[in-house]
Amino acid sequence: MWVALIMGLIFVLLIIYPFLEKRFSGDYAHHNLLQRPRDVPVRTSVGAMAIAFYMVLTLSAMNDIIAWKFHISLNATTWIGRIGMVVLPPVVYFVTYRWCLGLQRSDRAVLEHGIETGIIKRLPHGAYIELHQPLGPVDEHGHPIPLEYQGAPVPNKMNKLGSAGRRGQAASCSPTRRRKTRRCARRPTPPSSERSPRCGSAKRAATVPQRRTRGQH
Repeated sequence: MWVALIMGLIFVLLIIYPFLEKRFSGDYAHHNLLQRPRDVPVRTSVGAMAIAFYMVLTLSAMNDIIAWKFHISLNATTWIGRIGMVVLPPVVYFVTYRWCLGLQRSDRAVLEHGIETGIIKRLPHGAYIELHQPLGPVDEHGHPIPLEYQGAPVPNKMNKLGSAGRRGQAASCSPTRRRKTRRCARRPTPPSSERSPRCGSAKRAATVPQRRTRGQH
């Protein structure tokens, strides 16, 4: 009876959660695209907390097997499950929430200052700064104009901007083959009247008169 009641309560919470979120957040907009987990930290943290709670219950359901395999007291595993069921979900919620906020700050920092290039520059007064690649326009002093975060993925590395360029057609060939290709391209093609016969045709032409002279003797 209790199992059916708890499972029914879980499914009811899963069904009404979107309506509860709209009610408390005030976001009644129609979202056609999926939102990034970092943009909805409360929803992400609640999901992570639910997964942690479910994992603790799953491990507590087989505490006798765990105690037998790892030679631990059964009472100890029972108390670990009880304490973990109460303590672990809030800890997971807090860590996930702070993680999402940190990811938001990193994206906004890239939109404000640009992408880190790894190039260090020394100023005239002796200070060292790292150069950043702006993602948008710059002002008259060369400082990047901060862009507004719109929930889309933000590039955080230079190779995601295509700074490495496209690969050439002969990039997959070996160096020897590329040298041969360059030699053939540089070598001028003689006219048809000045072309020398191939080695095989020249040898055949030289052997035919010899065979004829031997037949005459």
